[in-house]
Amino acid sequence: REIDDFTDVGPYELTEDDPCTVTDGLAEHRGSIRNMSDETRGYTITVELQSGDGRDQTIASISVDDVEPDETRQWNVTALLSDGDDGDGECDVTSVQGPFPFGLDPDD
Repeated sequence: REIDDFTDVGPYELTEDDPCTVTDGLAEHRGSIRNMSDETRGYTITVELQSGDGRDQTIASISVDDVEPDETRQWNVTALLSDGDDGDGECDVTSVQGPFPFGLDPDD
């Protein structure tokens, strides 16, 4: 069941706020996710973040847990870039999956 929850997230609506920003090397991207299924869901949103000048990029993820049916939740991903100018960056959601199975946490 945990693997199914990770791979089959059900219907959702994802929005990404513009712009993605970089301040003092910290890239930040925001948005919201709406659970369009009829059961409570959890999501893992993975984002590629890149400095506006393209000199540095990284991938980060955020967990959004216990989203009720028809509920919309805000999400916010931040990651430290080692190089790059402040200002607008380039950020894209690369995947939306369910919660990591078996209590795994990729940040541990």
